[in-house]
Amino acid sequence: MDPDRPTAEAVAWRQGRIVAVGTATDVLSHDIDGEILDAEGGTVTPGLIDSHTHPTWGAELSRGADLQGVHSFDQVLEVLRRQADVVRTRGEQWVFAWNLDYAALGDRQIRGEDLADSVYGMPAVVMFHDVHTAVATPAALAHARINGSEQFVDNSAVVCDAAGRPTGELREASAYNLLYDAAPPLTRNDHIAHVDRVLKEFASTGITGGVIMDGTLATLELLNEMEAVGTLPVRLDVALWHAPDRDDAGVSSLIEQLAAGGRRWKTGLIKLFLDGVIETGTAWLYEPDTCGDSDRSYWPDRQRFAEVVERYASAGFQIATHAIGDRAVGEVLDVYESVGVLAKNGAPHRIEHIETLTDGDLSRFQQLGIIASMQPLQMQWRHEDLSDRWSARLGPTRASRAYRTRDLIDSGVPLALGSDWPVVPFDPRIGMAWARLRRRPGDLSAQPFEPAQAIDAHEALHGYTAGAAQALGDHSRGIISEGRRADLTCFRGDPITASADELVELPILATYLDGECSYREEAR
Repeated sequence: MDPDRPTAEAVAWRQGRIVAVGTATDVLSHDIDGEILDAEGGTVTPGLIDSHTHPTWGAELSRGADLQGVHSFDQVLEVLRRQADVVRTRGEQWVFAWNLDYAALGDRQIRGEDLADSVYGMPAVVMFHDVHTAVATPAALAHARINGSEQFVDNSAVVCDAAGRPTGELREASAYNLLYDAAPPLTRNDHIAHVDRVLKEFASTGITGGVIMDGTLATLELLNEMEAVGTLPVRLDVALWHAPDRDDAGVSSLIEQLAAGGRRWKTGLIKLFLDGVIETGTAWLYEPDTCGDSDRSYWPDRQRFAEVVERYASAGFQIATHAIGDRAVGEVLDVYESVGVLAKNGAPHRIEHIETLTDGDLSRFQQLGIIASMQPLQMQWRHEDLSDRWSARLGPTRASRAYRTRDLIDSGVPLALGSDWPVVPFDPRIGMAWARLRRRPGDLSAQPFEPAQAIDAHEALHGYTAGAAQALGDHSRGIISEGRRADLTCFRGDPITASADELVELPILATYLDGECSYREEAR
């Protein structure tokens, strides 16, 4: 990704830093310590970086049965019954599942009582794929003492029926956390083991770095504890999560963590939410959705949001704001413009997701130079006939302005790509393929969504390498050149010349952090 030297035959490093790039003859003429590795005709790229992910929180939420690929309500009940049988065999009391597609409900409302029989009446909680909505059985609601009277500072909600009784639908984290806080927690050892397994799986797909978008003080303690007994297989930038109910003292407590870090992790970002998601009507749109929803901010006090952003930015943090709806995007641009668009590390502030975007705000992105951090892979939940909840709630006009990656790049807007795992798979090969194809890889009969917004192979790789590093203001990564970190991904083949459909199956030979191997393909 070095524009002055787009390709080279060999690269060498010493003490974690690249010392030579060029022809094999030139590189081998250097004094090299350690083994010489033959990529066997493969391709070494800058280490892949997932610009938006949740490996620590996701390890807590991705408990129990994975409902990925479950497309009907009957199948959901079958999977939950099997999971309940496993739970009863273990002598446990709660059933967990995650990754539920809204489409699997068909025309049904989200109701916990519809799941109760499949889990033998036990407490059960099922997380939807977007991690913005959960559904709980009556027994779970009773255990958590959720009765429908709950009020929240933000736009979270315990959904109730006409009689005021909770339906089991819990919208946004403040609501569903009441349930998870009442449920049996993962033990500390189990949580650490789960996070370690997830990060090792990241490395096996070529990921060398990730941006944690839900950091808490407990997250920092967890990472410190993990590094005390081993080495993280992925470099992590932690965005500390500020919820609307955090007061000034809470702001100060996060500011104190600006310089926190370890060998392979550090803070430096603040994550805020300005809206929810389109599927449940909690996004923020310039005009209400087709159901009359998505007409308000996640923050009830817009002035408080601006004050918080200004205080963190003045302290030196880079700001990353979740904004899915077009109005949310526009409001974030307003606030960034008012506080200054550059963080103290020199990187512009960021907007995460940007699922629908107006022409006017596209122009403002260009003028301000704000970073667009996006996850095109999330289009996997859409249907070609626009019958999915996302498309139906937006209507055809706003749906046609989805994930405008091509327009943003052509406007000169810096683009970083990521997954938002556990919302979608974290494999960057799948993420790059979706950015290039805008349809499911391998399904040659599928019609792409907004094909004019597709980006090319170089741009997709840039979004996971140089673009991702630039989005962090990190000049030590993203390009293979002398003096940079030896964070590298080695493919068995070329991710540029491979078709996007072939890319998802392109093996990863090895992954390196600071020149140390964090993953190596087993000998075939």
